[in-house]
Amino acid sequence: MKHSQLYKEFAPFYDLISADYFSYEEDMKSLEHILAQGSGKKVLEIGVGTANAAIALAKSGYDVTGIDCSGSMLDIAKKKVVECSGLNIRLKKQDFLKLNLDDKFDSVLSYEGPLVLINGKNGYYFETYLNDENETLTGLTKMNDHLKDNGLLIMSVKNERNETRQLTFDGDKTYSAKVNQSYNNLRITHTVTCKDEAIVVSVVDKRIIPFQNFNSLLQQANFDAIGLDQTQKFYIA
Repeated sequence: MKHSQLYKEFAPFYDLISADYFSYEEDMKSLEHILAQGSGKKVLEIGVGTANAAIALAKSGYDVTGIDCSGSMLDIAKKKVVECSGLNIRLKKQDFLKLNLDDKFDSVLSYEGPLVLINGKNGYYFETYLNDENETLTGLTKMNDHLKDNGLLIMSVKNERNETRQLTFDGDKTYSAKVNQSYNNLRITHTVTCKDEAIVVSVVDKRIIPFQNFNSLLQQANFDAIGLDQTQKFYIA
């Protein structure tokens, strides 16, 4: 299933589920510390989703542009931005492999977006919903094209998924994620049930890129890898 199709069905439940899974407050503190070392306030978020990170950054005074390929996620994001009012956020529907914003940014962010560094039991690796390393190189090149000189690429770091994860939310609903891995391919089955009846079943395929391979792709896209931040919540190039 395409990434955008997954979130078409999953979007209404995303914030309820992610609130239990992501440490937004801690992550944003670490992220703002990184951004404060840079030279400007303009941030491009790739895979903005429902705009949780974008809104937090805008509330701290950042000028944020967010893109996503899922119209369903963006619809929710736009409502949240309107409710906050006065925030400097622009949201656009775009595939970042075809990114064309006619603008330059101080930082490009992938927070739970298309490129995430995973802290696995056998070491670090990158996880992506892109099809292969050629697409990954295209995406990295597009990101760099939209960065100002000395701009930063910032990617979130997460612990390796358990084979099965389950939580209850919104009273009578249960979310589960089952992960199957075959070599460098992941298949994640997301299921939402209500009163024991499945109301959403979505399958998404992701790829694993070995750490050294990804750093080689960074170099090919004219990035210099800086490494993990001091909290080890973000990887910077």
